[in-house]
Amino acid sequence: MFNDTPSTTDSIPWHSLAPQVALQQLDTQEQGLNAASAKLRLRQHGFNRFATPQRAGFFNRLLHQFHHHFIYILLLAATLTLMLQLWLDTVVILGVVVLNIVLGLLQERRTAKTLEAVQRLLSPTAQVLRDEQVQALPAEQLVPGDVVLLEAGNQVPADVRLLHSDGLQLDESVLMGYSAPVLKGISPLDADTALPDRSNMAYAGTLVLAGQGRGVVVATGSRTELGMLNALLDNNEPYATHWVMN
Repeated sequence: MFNDTPSTTDSIPWHSLAPQVALQQLDTQEQGLNAASAKLRLRQHGFNRFATPQRAGFFNRLLHQFHHHFIYILLLAATLTLMLQLWLDTVVILGVVVLNIVLGLLQERRTAKTLEAVQRLLSPTAQVLRDEQVQALPAEQLVPGDVVLLEAGNQVPADVRLLHSDGLQLDESVLMGYSAPVLKGISPLDADTALPDRSNMAYAGTLVLAGQGRGVVVATGSRTELGMLNALLDNNEPYATHWVMN
C-alpha cells in the first residue's frame, strides 16, 4: 500500500534527481501505483485539469475598462474642456477614451481565446501503469506517482520525470517557443538547469514526435508548467494603451 504524496513535492527539482530517487520521493515504483493509492492521491491533488476561468458578462467587462487612472484623468480633462466649451478638445479626449476601451476589450477577447487554446492542450487519455498493468485512462485521473507510457503521436498528459527513453523526441514549442525536435534522456541534471534544457523531463501539452518513453508523473493540473502558464494568462491585467496628448 502506497502512502499519500506530500504536498511539498511542488518545490523539488525533479530534473536533478536520479530516476530511482524520484520514485522514492513520490513513494511509488516503476510498476506504477495501485488503484487504492491512486484514489487517495486523486482526492489530495484533484483532477489533472485546469480550473475553468469565470468570464464576466459584457457589461461588467465594459465597466472594468473604466477602472484605470489614465481613463479617470481623461474623463476629468473632458469634463473641464466641456465646461470651458472647448468642443473640439472634448471630442478628441472622449475619442481617446473610447479607443482605449475598445482596445482593452479586444485584448481581453484575445486572452480568453488563448486560455481556451491552452485548455485544449491537455491530452484526453493516457497510457498508465496501474496495478502493474497498462491501462488507458482519462488523463484527468492522473496523479503524482503514476507511471505513464509515451510514444509517437501522444500528447504528454502531465509533467513527467523520465525513467526510460528509447529515441524519445518531443515538440516543446507550446512552452519553449521553438518547434525543433528535442531528444530526451534520463540522466540527472544540475538543479539550476533552465527549463528548455531539462532533457530528462516531459511537460504537459508537449507532443511526442518519435521514439518511446516511460516516466513518473511529478505534477498535474495547475501545478504543471502549462498550468502555471494558464494561470499567468488568466490573471494578466488587460493591456492599457497610454496616449500622450499635447
